[in-house]
Amino acid sequence: MAAADILDRFVQQAKGAMASSAIPAEIDSNLRALLQGALADMDVVPRDEFDAQVAVLHRTRKRIEALEAEVEKLRAG
Repeated sequence: MAAADILDRFVQQAKGAMASSAIPAEIDSNLRALLQGALADMDVVPRDEFDAQVAVLHRTRKRIEALEAEVEKLRAG
């Protein structure tokens, strides 16, 4: 889910939590700007990017383990 989609969903939930869901446009834009700033400061990445990095790390770990086993084999032999 894109950060913009998360932001839109959060703003809609915030609107729903208020007594009146018809909040003024100024409050809506201020809330959106506040949340965008908070998300930017959090150093958040999209889930697909995170999953891709996890896959890279798993492949790297397997390769390191294979190389370590090969080094041990060479030392023993």
